Amino acid sequence: MPVFHRPEAGNRRRWKRHLFSCLCSPRTASTLGMRSHPMPFRRLAILVFLCFSASLASLSAQTAPVQVQARMAQAQIQPQAVPEAPVSKFPRVDVLYRDFSSSCPNAADPTGTQDSTCALQAAIDYADSQTIGGQVASLYFPAGSYRISKSLRLPCDLQVLTDGPTASAITLAPGVRTNAITVYPPAHSISDEFLCAGGIDGLMIAGSGHENTGTLLELINASGYRLNDVKLYNGGGRGLALLGSSERIESHNLQIDAVRWPIVMTVNANEDHFYKTNIDGPGVTADGYCFNVNCVDGRFPAANAGSPTPIRPDPHGAVWMEGVNVGFYGGSIKSLEYQPAFHIVVAQSNTIANFYFENFPDHDRPNINSSVIVGGVYPSTKLTSPLNGNSASVEDTSWFPDYASDPADVQKYLANACYEQDWIMPADFAWGDSSPSSAVPGVARDQYEKVCMAGMAGDGHMYLTQRHISSGAFASTAPAGINWPAGSIVHMINSTLAYGSGVTLLSNHFGALLPGGSGYAAQCNDNGPNTCGNIIAGVIPDGYFFSASSRAAAPAGTPPASLTLIANSLWPGNQESLGTGYIKVHSRAYITILGAPPAIPLHLQTDSVLHGAETSSDVLPVVHAVQYANGTSAQVVLSRPDAGSWIDTYHGFYEQAVSTNDPSMGSNPGIGSANGHQFANSSCWFDTGTTQSPHAAHRFCLTGSPGPSAGWEFDTWNGKTWVSTFSVTDENGQGRIRLNGSLVLGASNAKISGVSGDASTLATVKGPLTPGHLVMVDANGNLRDGGLPQQGSSNIDTLPSGFGGGGGQAFASTAPAHPVTACSFDRDGLTAPLENQPVCIVPHTGTYEITLNGRASTMGSSGNLNAVRVSVATSPGAGVQSCATDAAVRLTTGSMQQFAGPCTLHIEAGQPVTVSTETSGIAGNAAYGVSVLMKQVQ
Repeated sequence: MPVFHRPEAGNRRRWKRHLFSCLCSPRTASTLGMRSHPMPFRRLAILVFLCFSASLASLSAQTAPVQVQARMAQAQIQPQAVPEAPVSKFPRVDVLYRDFSSSCPNAADPTGTQDSTCALQAAIDYADSQTIGGQVASLYFPAGSYRISKSLRLPCDLQVLTDGPTASAITLAPGVRTNAITVYPPAHSISDEFLCAGGIDGLMIAGSGHENTGTLLELINASGYRLNDVKLYNGGGRGLALLGSSERIESHNLQIDAVRWPIVMTVNANEDHFYKTNIDGPGVTADGYCFNVNCVDGRFPAANAGSPTPIRPDPHGAVWMEGVNVGFYGGSIKSLEYQPAFHIVVAQSNTIANFYFENFPDHDRPNINSSVIVGGVYPSTKLTSPLNGNSASVEDTSWFPDYASDPADVQKYLANACYEQDWIMPADFAWGDSSPSSAVPGVARDQYEKVCMAGMAGDGHMYLTQRHISSGAFASTAPAGINWPAGSIVHMINSTLAYGSGVTLLSNHFGALLPGGSGYAAQCNDNGPNTCGNIIAGVIPDGYFFSASSRAAAPAGTPPASLTLIANSLWPGNQESLGTGYIKVHSRAYITILGAPPAIPLHLQTDSVLHGAETSSDVLPVVHAVQYANGTSAQVVLSRPDAGSWIDTYHGFYEQAVSTNDPSMGSNPGIGSANGHQFANSSCWFDTGTTQSPHAAHRFCLTGSPGPSAGWEFDTWNGKTWVSTFSVTDENGQGRIRLNGSLVLGASNAKISGVSGDASTLATVKGPLTPGHLVMVDANGNLRDGGLPQQGSSNIDTLPSGFGGGGGQAFASTAPAHPVTACSFDRDGLTAPLENQPVCIVPHTGTYEITLNGRASTMGSSGNLNAVRVSVATSPGAGVQSCATDAAVRLTTGSMQQFAGPCTLHIEAGQPVTVSTETSGIAGNAAYGVSVLMKQVQ
């Protein structure tokens, strides 16, 4: 009798439901012959016993830790009962036909007992030799499991048929290190040179564990190939590899389970489309051997309670994506316990839609692998033999995408291509260190050779097609003809990461990242390869291809990532250290996010957004441009219509809609919340120009913090430069503002308050001015119509002090019939001379009448005010116009003097007007004042 254990309290409800369902099942009753008759006690007891056992087994299966989440069990690749089909040799070539074993040890064996390699290859070769109207015959695998000991080679125009999904399987024998199936271009001509037109329908291709290090299904230059209901299972190499020019591949219902590297697409995998792709257990084989960066000899490290075991994120994605117009539509990749999901390195107009990314189960370990990486860390290895020609052995070929198990395939099909580019670097490579390398004679420590690689191969060698590339991006810096010794670094590079629209992520589910139990510590660090985040955008500096201490300081040299996210779901949480809910940006990235409204941020940002440090922190996903140890930051351009935000850290631009009760902002006047926009530095609106005059004529700008002052300004374009017409600035942060510039009013007798004291005033009156009236600038800087001369201020010495060198002086003139512009400047209490002190910038071109006034000290001290000069620079090379007096004034006199004027100067709009003074012998309490008055007369 079996020993039954009482289910745990949390599982009893599921156990009871399963038991009840079993007891009430018509199939159960039918099996025991009880559907139409009363149930005898003995049969009832049997039924209860069977259902009770099945319920416990089901519960155990649900609650026990799963070492490998893989849908394909060994039982599924055993022969299945299907109707027998007639054994034929042509046109549907049955692999069991007797002729195919004539030169082999035995016939193809569907039971998997004997090696079927020879007979299966004979059947393939025969099918490849037969045509009907130019079309190749099809190859038929009756139901069964066929064991092979080396790669089957299929021409890409051959169609493989079976008795249905999972009915037929090919299984590599244990320890075999070759491919299971290699699809290659046929030697004979095909009906359409652009389309192989072959494919595999309903076949399962399996390995026998981690020692099968070849590729289960390798396609080389197989454009137009089709996969339907293909299952790949239990391999320590690659699952599906698309090499060379494998364009227009079409896949339906692809299942890959318990494979170290499920899908590898190299750079010419353009226009490939995958419909319903499920990947379970990437990075681990069915025998429990794992290939995660933390795994040692296939075993994940155990927890350590005393000093928690550090766990790093793995840089190797389950799908290596390259190409243009590549699409994955529907599917899942889980669990991400050992590997990230997608690793994208070259992309234009690529799409990942309706995918489910999940990190469960975590086995109480940190689960910190990303769902999507665009850029990330590129593969590297070391030479184990000198590179004197175009080939050398390397330490590890495992994670280089351009890899063919058979070196002959590399040399035959890929030898003339430059699909992958690499750097060869000295073992002591260091950015910015130009000292001689101790590892390679004749090479500096920061030099490298750029090469074209045909591919890595199963013999452990790399094969090059070109050495010392001296042009293009990241060209060689090392001298030509270097014999690189063993130990030199081989590092993949890429000058293009994402261009055009890059990658679109549409309606995907991103799983949470988890810290793990108390015996583990998530080793997340944004400074390098240990970056943690649901999504990573940009090349991660690893010290070789890019370095955070040098290249990241000028990330314009790095290839940017381009991402568009539409209606995706991220598991709740925005924990920056783990990257849950985050897009981590390295180097450079352009990102657009559209989510489900309402998504207006509920909290304000600080100036950290100018560096992309954290954006819309309460609206997922959070975009975070990481800051490196040397203080430099990655750069990001973020467009986020769903949250009303725009960020460009290249130029320091930030603007975002806000709807919040955040106390840092307060509220709108009369509204309980702060509905509006938040910006940094400055935000302007520009009008449009015309075809004849394309430059904008006006701009309206808000300035704010961080910055020296806040306010608003209105500027006009004078054909050469922007001219500040009017502005309002915050003077002291206590509600006092400063008005600057000119105002045009519709009434001639309006009074405009200017600024008196150590500043300039520019005021303009435009309207029905009455000739014969006085236009006056009084001691407070006001421009006004003074009426008739006898009604005006005839005794200007009685005006309030504070203007014109301390008081008593004003500017009065008869109002002409055209606009008047008055520009004034005054300074009191001066001892040192003035050197080109700005007076104002006049917005209108014309002739101006200028009067210079001064006031000497009354303190009885010595000193002279020798000269006062107003200057305006004309166009370049035209000299300087000036208005000046050289009559010295003794400061002991305490007198006021009109130094010069009125004189006239021609001033172009936008030209600065400055004042200078010359002094001598000023001592003690002596001081002087000076004022400048201007009006436009033509």
